[in-house]
Amino acid sequence: MDRPVEDLPLLSKGTKPMNPNDIANLEHAVNDVYEALVDDDDDYELDEDAVWLREQRDLNKTTHWLKRPSVLMIGVPLFFFALAFSSGDSTRRMITFKLACNYLSGMSKEGKCDPIGTQLLVSNLYLTYSILVAVVTMFVQGKIGKLSDQYGRKPFLILILAVFLIARIFKFYVMYSHEYLRFGLMVATEIAGNLTGGSISLISLTNCYIADVVEPHQRIYSLGLGIACLFVGLSIGPILGNALLSLPELVHTNKETILDINMYMDISEREYLPLKFEIVAVFLVLMFIVFVMPESRSEKARSKSRAGSLSRSSLSVDVRPLDIELDQPSILTRVVSAINFLKPLKLLLLPNEVAPTLDPAKLRRMRIVIVILVTVDCMLTAIGISLMEIYVLFGIYKFNWRSIEIGHSLAIACSSRAVILIILSPVITHKLLQKGLRFKVLKNQFDMVDFSVCVLGFVFESIGLVVLSLAPSTTWFLIGMTLMSFGALASPSLNSAIIKFYPESKIGELFGATSLLKNIFTLAGPVTFLSIYKTSLARWNAPGAVFLVCSLLMLLCSISIFVVKKLLNLDRNTTPSLTRRSSSIASSSTNLNERLALQGLLENSDSNDDPLNRKPSIADSHRKKSFVQIQRSIPQ
Repeated sequence: MDRPVEDLPLLSKGTKPMNPNDIANLEHAVNDVYEALVDDDDDYELDEDAVWLREQRDLNKTTHWLKRPSVLMIGVPLFFFALAFSSGDSTRRMITFKLACNYLSGMSKEGKCDPIGTQLLVSNLYLTYSILVAVVTMFVQGKIGKLSDQYGRKPFLILILAVFLIARIFKFYVMYSHEYLRFGLMVATEIAGNLTGGSISLISLTNCYIADVVEPHQRIYSLGLGIACLFVGLSIGPILGNALLSLPELVHTNKETILDINMYMDISEREYLPLKFEIVAVFLVLMFIVFVMPESRSEKARSKSRAGSLSRSSLSVDVRPLDIELDQPSILTRVVSAINFLKPLKLLLLPNEVAPTLDPAKLRRMRIVIVILVTVDCMLTAIGISLMEIYVLFGIYKFNWRSIEIGHSLAIACSSRAVILIILSPVITHKLLQKGLRFKVLKNQFDMVDFSVCVLGFVFESIGLVVLSLAPSTTWFLIGMTLMSFGALASPSLNSAIIKFYPESKIGELFGATSLLKNIFTLAGPVTFLSIYKTSLARWNAPGAVFLVCSLLMLLCSISIFVVKKLLNLDRNTTPSLTRRSSSIASSSTNLNERLALQGLLENSDSNDDPLNRKPSIADSHRKKSFVQIQRSIPQ
């Protein structure tokens, strides 16, 4: 007689064991359901590189704070470096103007210094700086990021600062030992200080360091903190430089400006005091990095990046039968490939091996999005660097600025940006956008928080540039610079958004590629904007026209961000797309096997059928950590 269903046992008491294949199928089914239900954090775990970095971050939490890589450890030297640089920058610019004036006085028959001629001469000097430095650093910046993935961030930070320090010592000697402008020597010292990548590479490595030590959802604010440390140093430095200048009594006590001088201009011994302080401070920063600051990338991560590089290098080696050995690339071809400084830019096009699971249509959209974001970020950098020179030229010409006013303007501009990044940035992103408007933070693509912050920054910066162009006094000029400080919100958001499209092992290489592209933009930017400034000044006596051009470019950047929003169909309800990323090594190995298969070397190979030779996929590795597998591994 049949027993009621409720009386039947849950498990059969039969002696026949369950088929192992059924157990495996059951486990796979459970894992499939589990993987279908995971949120973006769990999908993030599928990135093998991210898992390794997260393990390192967890280990860092148990390390003493003095030996722990953190935002503080990179922020402190960045702050003091910026302080040292900016403490002597305004004085260095004023001394450069005086040396240029002395040069023109000696060349003039009347022995007078023409203020417009001095403006044009110094503009040409800055323009030469920009062009030659950009050309030199272009060969370096694309390599440093990738090499820092393999050997660590710290060695290259040391190298950049050491070269900068040596160049600053030589520049001080050139300015101190001559009474007029030595154009060629000044350019040579500027080039020497940028042989290892210059300030753009320094900031890129700082971003790499921060990205190594913080979780993805903390990156916008953490990257903003890094830039804020830079701005705080840049804001305090001019004040400190002015304090150093006010200690002794300078040669000129009648507060005369360059427009008041038509003869030889004396330079006091004490005017070089901020430059001496800069050299000492940079040396101390270098010692801090050498002996105190810990490395952010673990030996495990560095070894993995080196192994991945070797694996990718093997793709360029032709593994072919002897009858086609003549098709191997020549030594010249290999050398050209090795020194090709534009090669890292390929990463910005989101190669197939970086996102192998995306369908072609989505991959094309993602590539367009990345190109737009990177281009906008590079344009911001080019405009910012170009305008730093023009601010000083504009202030000296229109408002008769001296070293004191130059220092105050730089201090206000940088301190306002620091306040925006440290105080207002978390309020805007967390309180207003995430909690107030319920915007979601996506870990693998550009999101509404990034969009809103970028548009806000671009709009305020555009308005501030219009105010600069129309400013009738120094006060209004500083108001315009304060409005522009909201533009500081955009850069950390763009950097954080671009990282989302790539695996963790590519961070250094990615920042190296973006710094290379930024360098190309900074090659064209100063040439373009300084030419606009010189032309508008010489022909129409309208030096503020360049600010209106930059304002239009900021509006163009805003439109580009709206295009990105349209391509990604972003709104407040946008959910993260499930993206499976393989590790860099696995991707390289897969590509190599595909090439070998195409050449017929794997046609008769049955190694793929041998379970001992088959390497587990990322999904298999993740499955080993699943709930089912953990429960089965617990000893009974």
